Amino acid sequence: MNKIVMYHYIRNFNLQIPYFNFLHKKNFNKQIFLFKDNLLKINETFENFINSKNKILLSFDDGLKDHYYVFKILKKYKYKGIFFIPSYPYLKKDFLDTHKIHLILGRNKLEKILEGLRNIDVKIDFKKVKFQEKNYQIKDAKNLDERKKIFVKIYLNFFLKKNKRKAISKLFNFFFKKKIQKRILKNFYLSEKNILEMHKEGMIIGGHSYSHKLLKSLNLKEQKIEIEKNLKHLNKLTKTKLSFFAYPYGGKSSYNTNTIKILRQNKVKYIFDTGDKVITKKTNFNFIPRINCNKFSYGKIYKYNND
Repeated sequence: MNKIVMYHYIRNFNLQIPYFNFLHKKNFNKQIFLFKDNLLKINETFENFINSKNKILLSFDDGLKDHYYVFKILKKYKYKGIFFIPSYPYLKKDFLDTHKIHLILGRNKLEKILEGLRNIDVKIDFKKVKFQEKNYQIKDAKNLDERKKIFVKIYLNFFLKKNKRKAISKLFNFFFKKKIQKRILKNFYLSEKNILEMHKEGMIIGGHSYSHKLLKSLNLKEQKIEIEKNLKHLNKLTKTKLSFFAYPYGGKSSYNTNTIKILRQNKVKYIFDTGDKVITKKTNFNFIPRINCNKFSYGKIYKYNND
């Protein structure tokens, strides 16, 4: 049975954002060594992967600059990876809302975050915040404050409806001065030059929507814009027709029949989800499962312990 392993942040510890969740580079390298006998080779295709046995493909979400380091490692050892890229950071020169939230949570303890929320007149009823796909994060929380920080992330990502982008920007500005934002942004995402280089060296480039919104929460027209702006941008950049796409966030709450219909109309052949399941002959290509890297040895999220 084949596996696709899913990654996000892969980096070293940064004291400026001490509570940031990431996989340490040294542990990523240990996982590469752990998987090495089964990893998909650079000269193999995704079809080779599907038709093989006991193969592993590594996938990386959100177009993070961390993934250029990953690319260099994969290139060195002649392994293939798949990289799912949103377009908003390139076309608007700004952070995705979800990454603003990650940076806020990564910089501050709960008390300070709640102060920021009060400053922008946002009040969270923690008893009402539920989101099935994120339950594993809540279970892994080591204390009540950490659990509440996860609830804050869930609320801002999925429950904040009115003027969401404006509210998150105000909160981000409360914690990060404009000068600091520009400095972080400069090295936060892959450059278009990086993406093109990775594509030319045999990595798979896939879509990840325009601005990483929860697609199921959008109407047909809004979903069409989110998906097609992303595909148009990446098709033009790579000079190819993309066949790969991953739902932002993942899970059954992240897509509906409209999502699949639009992707199919745009000739996207392989659509990726989350789900922590292996690939079998019965796998539906409308929601190809991927297993979070923290389900494997050395995949534990780095935790700063200075409380």
